[in-house]
Amino acid sequence: MSTRRRFVLKCTFSCWCGNTESIVFAAQMVFGRKFVVLRCPACSTHRIVPQAIRTDAEAASHYSSRTADSGLGSYDKERRLQITNLAMRRMAQVGIHFTQDMDVLDVGCADAEKLWALKEKFGFAAVGLDVDEKALSRAKSMFPTIQLEKGTILDFASRTGRRFDVVVCSAIIEHVVDPIVFLKSVKCLLKPNGQVFLLTPNSASLHYYLLRAYWRELLAIGEHIFLFNAESLNYCAHAAALRMEQVSTSFDVTYPYLNMKDLKGSLFSLFMKLSKMISRTVSNEMQGDILVARLQNE
Repeated sequence: MSTRRRFVLKCTFSCWCGNTESIVFAAQMVFGRKFVVLRCPACSTHRIVPQAIRTDAEAASHYSSRTADSGLGSYDKERRLQITNLAMRRMAQVGIHFTQDMDVLDVGCADAEKLWALKEKFGFAAVGLDVDEKALSRAKSMFPTIQLEKGTILDFASRTGRRFDVVVCSAIIEHVVDPIVFLKSVKCLLKPNGQVFLLTPNSASLHYYLLRAYWRELLAIGEHIFLFNAESLNYCAHAAALRMEQVSTSFDVTYPYLNMKDLKGSLFSLFMKLSKMISRTVSNEMQGDILVARLQNE
């Protein structure tokens, strides 16, 4: 039995859809963090073995104990503005439009800078939710007019009677232990015609298929559990009684890392940038690195 096979048997877990069968899509068993990416033949979701986080309590503890800056606070002003404008374009790309009379919830708001920028532009009532106490503390000092809540989506749904026109879930669902429970909690917080904006890495990305285990979304952090494409996300949304209204893809904003003292790292960064540029040139509209979707309350 191969080393990879033993690793998978020891560390594997079932897909969110309940299926335990899998097809190996990518593996990294030599450099850095060892992991294997398994594709579910039933729903086409990719899952990363070993499972980074196993319970909601573990997730809350992990994300609230990180010492590094999270969110946009670690970027300069120009980069923050660029990322915020990109977020607005992606929302418009799938038909999310804001008006002054809306109630908007941002799940995983971090330092709430994007939420604040949207609130300033459109004037809606904003609520930010995160488990990261340090990020929320920064947000409260910078944006005192935004209502900020600490806890998981399940906690918040159980303690509030408030309902929202739009719930924003940007780069969250790939970290979630049980995506169906997560989306059902989101549904509980929606008004009858409420909408969900969802952004997540796209497992149908051409760049991912080319780089496999060296794709940025696998190398960047050891926190992702499930990777979705349009098909598997639609399947998951339907299981939570949400209807996918519109879906698209795009590419994230990346800059090559250049440091003459780290020539190896700089060359690898340039290679990653070049491969992304090629992928972006030849990809079709559903093969971008980032999957964005608008879900509707049924």
